This record gives sequence, structure tokens and C-alpha cells, in this order.
Amino acid sequence: MKRQKTVVILHGFPEAISPESPLFRFFRLRNYHIIMPDLFSDECFLNRKEIEKYVRGDLGGRKADVIVGVSMGGLIAPSLAVLNPEAKFILIGTGPYFETSLPFYNFMIRLESRDPMLFLIRLVRAVPGWLYLWIYRRTHQQKYALSDEEYRRSAGKSWEAFAKISLTKMWEILRLVAHTDNTRLLKKLPNKTLIFSGSHDTMMPLRLSQKMNGFISRSTIIVLDRLHYDMFTTREYEYVEKFLS
Repeated sequence: MKRQKTVVILHGFPEAISPESPLFRFFRLRNYHIIMPDLFSDECFLNRKEIEKYVRGDLGGRKADVIVGVSMGGLIAPSLAVLNPEAKFILIGTGPYFETSLPFYNFMIRLESRDPMLFLIRLVRAVPGWLYLWIYRRTHQQKYALSDEEYRRSAGKSWEAFAKISLTKMWEILRLVAHTDNTRLLKKLPNKTLIFSGSHDTMMPLRLSQKMNGFISRSTIIVLDRLHYDMFTTREYEYVEKFLS
């Protein structure tokens, strides 16, 4: 009897991947055993050692055949990949470290990661919806691939998910993204790797994916005409199918 393969998916910010998402459905339809921890759960502390322990528990002795890191999850995934050198590795909209194309945004992230009271996060959560949409547009560029209605729906979902994350978890997230640098780890990575990057991505810019491609000896990069939030939707799965076959 053929062994069921296992995929570990580490999601991005600000929401976990839904079982109805295209990424989840892709692996479910191919009969993969899917391990997808909710990184925003109180049971999952956001540091490498704790997440490795969490995933090992979910694996229950199985080996990971595929490891997927999406955005923020891509900052954590390399430490799992190096422990599973035979697993195929997929990185989507991420980098060796977090650095947007917006210097002020990067400065505020670093500043807020030092404040356990999260003054700025509390302030952002107090802004009206129209202002959040304006900020969202500024940080995700004005040129976008979705229709205006879809764009507003995407911003609305992002706002709802952001508002639900506890302040304790927000501080964990900020510390993770502010202090993670996988440069040395990626240079040692033996895994066969597929990298997806958006040419218009301001949150995890193309240059970061290009650096990862240079660091990982067995990697291929696919550059899409997309932004950060709409990068992985339809035809990208053709590349994944070919990569996994």
C-alpha cells in the first residue's frame, strides 16, 4: 500500500490558512496528510524551538515530505526544513528576514517589538475602517491585481483577522519578524526548494526572494506579476505540481 505523504504548512499574518483555501485544497485533493498549526493559537509560542516541538508532536513519527512557508511562516519554515533535508521546500512571498520596501514601516516594527505594552498596535486598532483601508492601500501599493471590490474585501478580512489576534500574540509576532535572520541557515539548506515572489510585493519584496534563491543551492525562483496578498491563487499550482512530481 502506498504511503500517504505529509505536508507541513506554516501560514502568514494576519490569519491562518482556511481549509477552504486553494493551498489547503491542493494538498487535500492529492491525499496529503496536512499539518497546519495555528501559529496564533495560545498553544503555540512563536519561537523556533517551540514550533519545532509543536510540529514534531503533530507529525507523530511521520516524516515531512513537503514543507511550505507562507510570508511570516517562511521565516520559521527553514529551521524545520534543515531538520527534514529530504523534504521538498516551498517558500511563498517571504524572505531571509523581514524588510518591507517602506523604511518607516520597518522602523515602526522594530520600535514596537521593544514595547510589551504595544502602544502603536493599540493605536492602530482604534482607527476607523476607512483609515485602515487607506493604510492598507499604501502598504500594498496602488497597483493591484484584484478588482476594487475584491481588494476591499481582502482589506476587510485582513482587518478582522488583525483585530482578533491577542496583544500577547502580537508581541510574539513582532519579536519574531524583527529579530529573525535566516541568512546563515539558508546557505546550509540541502532541500530542493521552490520560491514564489511577487514583482509588486512591498511587504516581502522581490529582492528578498532573489537573495534566498542565491543562498539556497538547490532552489528555483518563480516571479509573478502580483502583490503580497494575492500572490498564490490559480495557475501557480502548475509549478507546484511539476515541482512535486
